[in-house]
Amino acid sequence: MAKGYALILRAIFTEAWFRELSDRGKCLAFYVACGPHSNIIGAYPLLDGYVAADLNWSMEETQAVMSELVQSGFVKRFGRGEYLLLCRHRDWNTVANHNVMKAAFKELRTLPPDPVLHVIIEWLRPLCIRFGKGLPEQLETVRVRLLEPFRNTEAQPPPAPPT
Repeated sequence: MAKGYALILRAIFTEAWFRELSDRGKCLAFYVACGPHSNIIGAYPLLDGYVAADLNWSMEETQAVMSELVQSGFVKRFGRGEYLLLCRHRDWNTVANHNVMKAAFKELRTLPPDPVLHVIIEWLRPLCIRFGKGLPEQLETVRVRLLEPFRNTEAQPPPAPPT
């Protein structure tokens, strides 16, 4: 659960992708960025049922508006659609110190492995180096768990038939 506050740049109102969203799409964009399920890294579990209940929307409407956000590139779904990645999170938020980084790792460790999480790993990498104290090594451990299962996912040619 999010504590405190979340940041969104005021410039969002002038960005073309945001202006093209429906009113419900804009509402959902703010909900996923600042709502009660959001967290410090911008990736968290979010079932459509939670959104529907929190915003008093039908499941059909929730799914349609969530699809609008996915198509706009604002969010990605992963973990069989049970998790959400806020793609612009790193543009608006930073990690202020070593303790906040530890909290970010705690959140990151709760996520299922998925290639979309490279966005978070790359956002955190320079911050880990900056704060030091074993953080780069911890990030590498988390990176291996979250991304290595997908390293060799390119299609391989079928083996040659036996002669």
